[in-house]
Amino acid sequence: MFLKYMIIEYLICHSDGYLGNGNNFFIYVKPNNEKYYFFSYDFDLTFGKWCFAKEGTIDDYILHVLDDPSEPPPTYGSETKKRDPFLYTQIINHPEIRPKFDQLLKDIVQNLFNLNALGPRIDYFYEFLRDDMYWDIDNYAFNTFDTKYFNKKDREQELPNKAKTDAQYNELDTDTENLKSFIKYKSENIAQIFNIQLQSKGEFGEVGGKLMTIGKAKNDDNNNNSDKTTASGSSIRINKSSFSSLLITTIISILIILMIF
Repeated sequence: MFLKYMIIEYLICHSDGYLGNGNNFFIYVKPNNEKYYFFSYDFDLTFGKWCFAKEGTIDDYILHVLDDPSEPPPTYGSETKKRDPFLYTQIINHPEIRPKFDQLLKDIVQNLFNLNALGPRIDYFYEFLRDDMYWDIDNYAFNTFDTKYFNKKDREQELPNKAKTDAQYNELDTDTENLKSFIKYKSENIAQIFNIQLQSKGEFGEVGGKLMTIGKAKNDDNNNNSDKTTASGSSIRINKSSFSSLLITTIISILIILMIF
């Protein structure tokens, strides 16, 4: 689980996550088995938004993710700060674990984190949410509501418009701060590094496939293990889905609104 969270942080350039600023994560120790569980959150500044480490391996990402050209490099006294996250050093770069990390990364990018796999799902959300996004933009333009800001700097940020919103979902756009362009750029860069072919071939199905279907109850004994019959006589079939496919799809659905505004 930890390795998959780190792969997600790396792929979406979660610069305000554990591998970046060392923020927005928590670790849970389960009392009955004393196992440690890692959770990452707060994914608004991701998918290329102010990302300074779009290219290279996880090691390049660690080294450059905070290289903001508008800010001086952080220091400890007179020494330039060395980026060396503890769990990256002790777990990801452990000689017995790093090959597993790299293989997981290759599998996820080759089959899931690319526009062949994610493109249709992103297009679906774009069509589904477009009117609501436009409604938000019109409210900015016509001052329908009194917008609250954190500080003066927020007021100076350029307001969203419909053209910039649409550009998020155009894979031909060259601005890698846009959603589709970033996924295309990132996945192709990793594919070149690891010599893999990008495809849509998740182990347990396509990204964004239905997680459940609802229909008439089935009495076939062969289906008893996969169907749950409700009191009304309908049945719910739970379809299998890989962790990576479900996690990436969930993150996409949340961020598709948050990252724009």
